Amino acid sequence: MFIRKRFVGAVGSRRAVLRAVGVAAAAAVFCVGCGNPAGNSGGGKGGGTGGDPDTGNPFDGYTGTYGSVTYGGKTYKTVKIGTQTWFAENLNYDVPNNTSDVCYGGGGITYVYDEASDDWIEKTLSAAEVQTNCGKYGRLYNWATAMGINASYNDSEWNGSDVKHQGVCPTGWHLPSDAEWTQLTDFVGGRSTAGTKLKSSTGWNRYYIYDGSPVDVPAGTNEYGFSALPGGNGNSDGYFFNAGDYGYWWSATETNAGNA
Repeated sequence: MFIRKRFVGAVGSRRAVLRAVGVAAAAAVFCVGCGNPAGNSGGGKGGGTGGDPDTGNPFDGYTGTYGSVTYGGKTYKTVKIGTQTWFAENLNYDVPNNTSDVCYGGGGITYVYDEASDDWIEKTLSAAEVQTNCGKYGRLYNWATAMGINASYNDSEWNGSDVKHQGVCPTGWHLPSDAEWTQLTDFVGGRSTAGTKLKSSTGWNRYYIYDGSPVDVPAGTNEYGFSALPGGNGNSDGYFFNAGDYGYWWSATETNAGNA
């Protein structure tokens, strides 16, 4: 599955909305390495220390061992899944001299579903709330920033290689290609169950279908320590959506001018 580099239409539901036309999309970044990437060291058992009052501990459920890597003044948990080594946290790296990478809600408007009115409402977050989102979900990047290439490629074909493309990741790490994402989901049992096994066991909202009935989607088991959290998405017009409901992560693989 690929993310559109730019939103070109509007779709909505009670728990998910993409809005605006022709603006650059923003999503999270997970970095991947092969074997034992540079900077990766052994760590403690699952459980971790990265929890917060809103989500509980996102590393709960995993009983294996985490490694770690320090980048940009922050230390991230890493985890080996099969032959791959992945970040177990969304990247929270503020790209120098670049204002396009943002914390969820930073400098813009968030859309929040209000059950009482059965409608979406706009909310401006405080500076403290924005920083909390960065600590919880990492930063959101448009595709060109995530790849470390010219911003014009957010809506035009780049035609570069997706093989071990470092982009915004630390030295020895890279943005995963579509083939690497597929390798991950295949290893954990296929796409039909990968979401449940790779999700954090905390921090995900209940899902609502169009008639308003809550649906109990399977809770995350975090069986492999991937600890995926629903950091939502945003766009270059300053609108943010879906935190708590959906997670979106970039691939280095470009399918055409509009998708990666």
